[in-house]
Amino acid sequence: SGPEALAAATADEVRAGTASNKTVSPSALALAAAFQTLTDATTIAWDAALGFNARVTLGGNRTMGAPTNLYDGLTYSLAITQDGTGSRTLSWNSIFDWGDLGAPTLSTTAGKVDRAFGQYDSTTGKLNMTFRRAA
Repeated sequence: SGPEALAAATADEVRAGTASNKTVSPSALALAAAFQTLTDATTIAWDAALGFNARVTLGGNRTMGAPTNLYDGLTYSLAITQDGTGSRTLSWNSIFDWGDLGAPTLSTTAGKVDRAFGQYDSTTGKLNMTFRRAA
């Protein structure tokens, strides 16, 4: 008899890192990178096991909580949209390391989308961040 075929990993298994005995298809990798929509709240929660890339629309002045289930060396992105009112602010949990420049100031125009990117370093417990403000 020939070698036993491995089961295919799902996008959820790829994101969670639990597909060690399964094959990973290009489509599972692409689906694993799909944006998840975060729930707007006073403190915004982000479970990175549900998506490396996330988006949120701010409905008020908010705080970005510490993401959970981060993996060492992985890069994460967050698209931050101003709601129809605009001028919303976002403060950041201390896990977000913005370096010497400090935390960014968001665009204030209604509907504008800013983007934050970070790579997680488990030795420091920080997301080393960069920012792209909407034009």
